[in-house]
Amino acid sequence: MRRCSCRSGSPASWIAESSASAKATRDAALLDLRPFTVRNFRLSVFIVMIAFGTMLGTVTVLPIYLQKGLGISALATGLVLLPGGVIQGVLSPVIGRVYDKIGPLPLVIPGAVLLAAGQWALTTLGDATPLGVVIAMHLVFCAGMALIMTPLMTLSLSALNPRLYAHGSAIMNTLQQLAGAAGTAALVAALTIGAAAAAGDEVATGIAEVVGTQHAFVVGAIIASVAVVAALFVRRTPVQHR
Repeated sequence: MRRCSCRSGSPASWIAESSASAKATRDAALLDLRPFTVRNFRLSVFIVMIAFGTMLGTVTVLPIYLQKGLGISALATGLVLLPGGVIQGVLSPVIGRVYDKIGPLPLVIPGAVLLAAGQWALTTLGDATPLGVVIAMHLVFCAGMALIMTPLMTLSLSALNPRLYAHGSAIMNTLQQLAGAAGTAALVAALTIGAAAAAGDEVATGIAEVVGTQHAFVVGAIIASVAVVAALFVRRTPVQHR
């Protein structure tokens, strides 16, 4: 004969157990959004999103301009963009060491200015712009990226309670990717609209792509300029946790 064991309890004990279970579920949230209550984290994420969005938009639009607007090969396009990647790789570890000594503001504000300056410079691209000038504009933009990304990635997490590091990192990575997709979509949409409008005026295809590129970088420059304003509010001292 099988014996059936079952638990019985009062309604009060059942409610208490249910409440404890619900609290444990809340405490083990898949993604805790409390990092957004920290001012430096919010600002850092916001500026990084702008920087990442304009960066991915730029590395998408600039090759289109170089190949369709200037008519250079894919290999030459890669060589034009290479110095920008190199300068980011070289500057990043140096900036990390400098950050430890002087804090975020002396790095982030100039970085945001260079980011916006690079975008505004790219709005002047034409059908006869020398490749050396294009490289210089891209270098300015990439130097700004390096000055922004390393300090803000560090600042955003250092402002958090250690228990929120994993959640803060997940939030940063997720929003970074979303911003990259949104920035690419915005700049490519502006390029397409600008090129289509120019093509309607019966200009050459290459010229239409150049006009579209100018429209795209105007959008990027406006977005990057917002980062300059936001950078002014970054502070070295983390927010005190309650």
